[in-house]
Amino acid sequence: DDDNVAGKLDRYSYVDVVGKDISATATAGEGYKFVGWYDSTGNKVTTGLSSDGKTISYTTTGNATYIARFEKTVTQTFDRQILEGSTWIKTTDNKVGMLTNYTHTDVVGATATSTATAGTGYKFVGWYDSTGNKVTVGLSSDGRTISYTTTGAATYHDRFEKVKVTQTYKRQVKNGETWTDTDEDTVGTLSHYTHTTEYGSETGATATAGTGYEFVGWYKVETTGVAETATTTGTTLSYTATDDAT
Repeated sequence: DDDNVAGKLDRYSYVDVVGKDISATATAGEGYKFVGWYDSTGNKVTTGLSSDGKTISYTTTGNATYIARFEKTVTQTFDRQILEGSTWIKTTDNKVGMLTNYTHTDVVGATATSTATAGTGYKFVGWYDSTGNKVTVGLSSDGRTISYTTTGAATYHDRFEKVKVTQTYKRQVKNGETWTDTDEDTVGTLSHYTHTTEYGSETGATATAGTGYEFVGWYKVETTGVAETATTTGTTLSYTATDDAT
């Protein structure tokens, strides 16, 4: 083809005696991929090629024709989105999550793939196509890897959202030597009893003792994840939420 858009050769013809060494190199144009050298009968050349296959070299034995083939490429785009309010917003923040591939350019029929990994405090929600429909095929067992055969240019969105953690606050009253849970407001009240918040957010609760009772302090249930850095100011407990906690 005389159209150099698809690709170019450094030599288009060569005339000399039999037994001379000859070579030609193919260079693909923008948006195209070189797919190989072929002989005049359409068979792909597999010998006498450079390591990248773009240069053909041989010793002439007679008239011959070789064809460099190019195919148009298509680009697959993989991006990340995070939920802000009720809207999914594109993000490039690696703290939210990362992908193994963000773009993939190859010929139609090639395999494209990308794997999502959520950042600390975020969770992977799923892969979605350019119209916002959730992808349900071509996924790994955990859903994090998308893999498919390209048919044209395409964009897929990988969605992440903040992990939600639930904080539970209880009241206890001392009966003899034993501390027992109570729901009696006459003993005392709390500003929160259960509170669901995003991972990494500041949270806490304030206690108010009832008449005839004294606030003693906040205590961590050992099997739950209240941060060791939790602090108290008067009757107020403050800390950064990183897990469900009581």
